[in-house]
Amino acid sequence: MDENRIHDPRKVTQAFPDPNLLDFRVLRNLLCLEKTQLARRVPFCQWPQQEVTMKMMQVLSQWLLEVCEHQQCEEGVYQLCLCLLCTYMSMSPVKIRQLQRLGSVCLFLASKMRDLVPITVEKLCMYTDYSVTAQKIMTWELLVLSKLHWNLVAVVPDDFLEHILVYLQLWQWLKLIRRHAQTYIVLCTVDYSFYTYGPSVVAASSVVAAVFGLGLLPRSGTGVDLILNVAALIEADSDNLRKCQEMMEIAFANTLHGTRPL
Repeated sequence: MDENRIHDPRKVTQAFPDPNLLDFRVLRNLLCLEKTQLARRVPFCQWPQQEVTMKMMQVLSQWLLEVCEHQQCEEGVYQLCLCLLCTYMSMSPVKIRQLQRLGSVCLFLASKMRDLVPITVEKLCMYTDYSVTAQKIMTWELLVLSKLHWNLVAVVPDDFLEHILVYLQLWQWLKLIRRHAQTYIVLCTVDYSFYTYGPSVVAASSVVAAVFGLGLLPRSGTGVDLILNVAALIEADSDNLRKCQEMMEIAFANTLHGTRPL
């Protein structure tokens, strides 16, 4: 089958959302898994990295995002890729020359886990301009899997997005809010200043920022109630959620003015 056709969204049948997976019990399980995940998260300043800087991480993240967009990956692929990348780098030192190789492997694994049509090794080699060989990707795949104890299950902001949208019941604006919220989520994933926030807070803040940005609700009155209700849904502190939302809006405004990459 033609590979270009495989990655054409018009040629791939998308599954409809399963209402059984939007049950409150599923949300509670996601929140419990998130707490376990956050308990293992280490701040960047404590990573065992001597050569790799935050700026290098941002450049790599931007490159991975461009690959995902070009391959039309599912929304959760890029988010899981960054989660696997950060988890590995918080455990093992990486040299500069190995950074793109590690990013390629994490994207390869995330695509296997979350994409309808996983990215092939050959495609990844092409995107690195063949500076990373197929053999290196396959070798490092086993290395990353071993370091992560073969545990590739991770909660990402996209997992919470549909739960929050259904809870708000803003049906007439659902697609519009979802599209804008996903833009905010991508912005947060690239920007490591949001690394301290959990996936549920990032998802909830992106929805609130989208609602306010689209002018669907005022920032006072019902807008305040929106923040309180969403915070209660994900069992988060409303002030923390509001702070994350405000950071998103500032980051998005800076992106529009060209002062930072998206």
